[in-house]
Amino acid sequence: TPLAAIIGYTELLLAEPTESASTQRESLEYIHRKAWALSKIVDDLLDVSRIEAGKGVPISQTPEEITEVIRQVIYYVQHMTNLHHFETDLPESPVILCVDRLKIEQVLENIFSNAIKFSTEGGMISVRGWLEPGGFHLSVTDQGIGMAPEQQARVFDKFYRVDSSSTAASGTGLGMTIVRHIVNLHNGQVWVESLINRGTTVHVLLPLETEESCPPRESD
Repeated sequence: TPLAAIIGYTELLLAEPTESASTQRESLEYIHRKAWALSKIVDDLLDVSRIEAGKGVPISQTPEEITEVIRQVIYYVQHMTNLHHFETDLPESPVILCVDRLKIEQVLENIFSNAIKFSTEGGMISVRGWLEPGGFHLSVTDQGIGMAPEQQARVFDKFYRVDSSSTAASGTGLGMTIVRHIVNLHNGQVWVESLINRGTTVHVLLPLETEESCPPRESD
């Protein structure tokens, strides 16, 4: 779908070179967004190919303040929507975990973007984090379409999409497969709770004990 949009809009620009500067800019901005979307699809396919080949997704863990990571990703994804509002309840004191920051950002982006995509009417997305014995627990709750039990059982399956209708939100069905793999590489756990038409909560539990064996972060 992104590739079709890129081709269509470039054909339009080539066919109508006299379009106004503002119209050309709008078309180029749309092409730019779709090019990034296509890049993400390619990255997801490569990640899944590595997983299936038994090579896994390489990670490089460093000490990171996890609540700062969460807030930065929320700041980014909030610009994806005007219909949704993120509400956070995170520890005030720093929480240092040994993680691959880029991969955890990928996990968060997938979870947050799913909360947006499957809450078609908008609404609040609640992001909560707390410390519990042995780990940092993150929950992300939306007010979206929700899932039946049989859908929840398959949510981490490759290429599975909760809504496969012609009006469904875009996506490859690879995001949650990659989420689970990355969380597993961090010795963590991920699971979902959901009710039809009531919304979905995604839980991620990342262990605390990995911090002790984590190499120090190199200074900039």
